[in-house]
Amino acid sequence: MLMLDQITNLVKNQASGYLKGQTEHELNDEQVEGVADAAGASITEQLQKEVMGGNISGLTGLLGGGSSQSGIMSNPIVQSIMGLFTSKLGGLGLGAGLASGLGASMMPSVLSGLTSKFTSTDSADSAFDVSNLAGLAGGGGAGGMLGGMLGGVTDKLKDAAGG
Repeated sequence: MLMLDQITNLVKNQASGYLKGQTEHELNDEQVEGVADAAGASITEQLQKEVMGGNISGLTGLLGGGSSQSGIMSNPIVQSIMGLFTSKLGGLGLGAGLASGLGASMMPSVLSGLTSKFTSTDSADSAFDVSNLAGLAGGGGAGGMLGGMLGGVTDKLKDAAGG
């Protein structure tokens, strides 16, 4: 299974578990599933965007477990995830207050669960390795993109030199 699928499934399971343990939100099963899907999509979309933008060090810092659960919310990547998440919840018909409340209460827990997988020494969590983050870019990953760009540069240099 691809790392992206593993991240999505982990986040969705954690979000569902969190929501089913909460009674103050009073969400039905369909809404719980929608919120869990939105959480998974928000996190994976932003992680991919960061990889494609070359922010591997930012992701390594986030997923390396250097922040506390409350401190994680000040991370700019997390702020972007929260923006995506609340807009997706708005698309589900949940009010802005509920959406921001779910983001503030649920996402620190979900993201802490995700970072714990990346910092785990358990062999069952070996797929969650920060050194594999470049693979989130899809296709050939960041390495493939870099190789393609370098190949294009060397081709241009050959053309300029007359072959």
